[in-house]
Parts: sequence; C-alpha cells; structure tokens
Amino acid sequence: MIESIKSTEFEAIRERDSSLLLKVLFILDQAAFELGKDYIETFFDLQKLKISLIEIQDNLLEPPIKG
Repeated sequence: MIESIKSTEFEAIRERDSSLLLKVLFILDQAAFELGKDYIETFFDLQKLKISLIEIQDNLLEPPIKG
C-alpha cells in the first residue's frame, strides 16, 4: 500500500490505499496495546514503518466523511 500511495498518479487509488492503510494501522495499534509492542515488532519493523509513513505523509488522503 505504501508503495502504491507513493507512486500512483491517480487520486482514487491514493484515496483507496490511504483508507486501507489507516485501517491496518488502527489494527496494528490495537494489537500493540493488547499484545505489547515487543511482540508486534517480531512481525513488523516498526521503525521502518514509521520512516515509510513519514515519507508518504503528504500523499495520504483522508477518506470522505459519510454521514
């Protein structure tokens, strides 16, 4: 998803992948809360993830609010 957000020229793809990435990050956050950050780091390099997120922060799009 991160590579797609970085490289796409289409806003619809960036919006879709941004929304999905935010959902995955929410799940990761909940897993870290429940299981501990050390356990999560056995599966994910959180420092690398943080760097990647910083790199794409200007490309992330918030999904439209549905009301």
